[in-house]
Amino acid sequence: MTSFMMLFLFMLLVITFLLSKFSRITQKFWSPRKIIIGITGYLLLGLCAFLYVSFFAESPIQVLSGTDLKTIEKNSHTIQAYDQEYNASYLTEDHLRKTWEFDFQGTELPVISDNNTPGFHFNVRYRYNDDMPAGKALVSYYQFQDIVDGIDISAEIPLPHLYMEQNELVIQALPEHRVQYYRAKASFMLLDFHRYHEQGGYTLFAPSSNVIVIDISPHTTLEDRQGLIQYLQ
Repeated sequence: MTSFMMLFLFMLLVITFLLSKFSRITQKFWSPRKIIIGITGYLLLGLCAFLYVSFFAESPIQVLSGTDLKTIEKNSHTIQAYDQEYNASYLTEDHLRKTWEFDFQGTELPVISDNNTPGFHFNVRYRYNDDMPAGKALVSYYQFQDIVDGIDISAEIPLPHLYMEQNELVIQALPEHRVQYYRAKASFMLLDFHRYHEQGGYTLFAPSSNVIVIDISPHTTLEDRQGLIQYLQ
């Protein structure tokens, strides 16, 4: 029961007590018929509030419609097709989430990633960029939509940890690779109509929902220590 309902019931009891104490007119006011009418009216008012919360009230988490899900699924297939063809045209500013710039010595950039560890779900690509000077690397993280139970959890997916160590670029995922999400539902109780968030549990995000791209100079050689980084045109 919410605080508002508790206050409402308390005020109702106080008013009833005062009326019964100071007025003889109220002796026949609480007839069985009027009590039933009062309870029925209260339930109907609560039902209207429940229906409003269920269908019209805004929720912090929006469940996508069937049309939106089909559009996202189609875009996902397109992204995978371009990625398999080593075509970088699907990497747009709309999906760019973060960039890093690193300096290194020499003309060779060794890259180490923990892709072999369980739970690592980052696709790493590299490409040559004529605008990149020697000794610099630009790393971009692209995040695509990832749908679980009709909810887009892409904004909750943690970023990888990137750093330079002994002139080597290290790509390290966070220890926790699962995303906790919530679904908004409406509860139907006798004296309490409200919206709550049901914990939806943890889920592993899809490996195809993100791409890490390393831009380097054409005069730089990228050394892939694990053999897991693919070239993009």
